[in-house]
Amino acid sequence: MNSKTTIKKVGPYNHWKCRDFTWDLKNPQIAKWFGFVYCITEKSTGIRYIGKKQFHTYKRKKQHRESNWAVYAGSSRHLLYNEDNTYEILSLHETRGSLTYGEMWVQMNLDVLRKPDKFYNRAIAGCRFKVKPPTAREIKHSTDFVEYFLTK
Repeated sequence: MNSKTTIKKVGPYNHWKCRDFTWDLKNPQIAKWFGFVYCITEKSTGIRYIGKKQFHTYKRKKQHRESNWAVYAGSSRHLLYNEDNTYEILSLHETRGSLTYGEMWVQMNLDVLRKPDKFYNRAIAGCRFKVKPPTAREIKHSTDFVEYFLTK
């Protein structure tokens, strides 16, 4: 796709699917929730994008109105809405902190920055940097570090 293509098309209402939990998308109770972590998969390439979306907009720390979440098609400039893509809600969150942490947790666990052939993500929590594959020394150090804390 041309990197200058930034026109966004919005999806139809309820193009979102829930993964591994039950949530009525025809009658969503969004008042209980702050937002959700999502995964968009481009079916033609298999490349994914992990992101987050709030259910409401806020002004001066007060809920203002419902956001465009129902027709939202992602924030990646590489993805335009496509009926063939899958739009999955991975998790629901009650607070801004939980939502941000949830998105980061998924991105870090899937190692999205080190897999540009599998993910469109180029930043985590707004921090943009290029990450090289870990060296053998880094892998050993990380493994030792995790094992140290798991045994304490």
